[in-house]
Amino acid sequence: MPSRRQEQVNSLIQKELGAILLSEIELPLGSLLTISRVEVSSSLEHADIFVTVLPDGQTERVLALVQKNVYHLQKLLDKKLVLKFVPKIRFQLDEGLQAANEVNEILNSL
Repeated sequence: MPSRRQEQVNSLIQKELGAILLSEIELPLGSLLTISRVEVSSSLEHADIFVTVLPDGQTERVLALVQKNVYHLQKLLDKKLVLKFVPKIRFQLDEGLQAANEVNEILNSL
């Protein structure tokens, strides 16, 4: 279970990184990238950024674009956050939404 401090840092990173992504990354036309959740390590050294991409066909392309710019995004996040040490960010695809959509499709087909 995350500590109160971890939850605060999760929320802060999600808010600030969301704003940075909106202004700094030009996504392919018709694509949408959202940060579904952030999980920082107990030492606050690393932060896993879970993202969802719509439509599903653009997932690899958008994720590659974000990964390509991860150092630039980290630098901008470092400037925005007022923390002694800013966690190093790692982007991951959030599989939870896809699984929920698959279950929904199965239920709808019944």
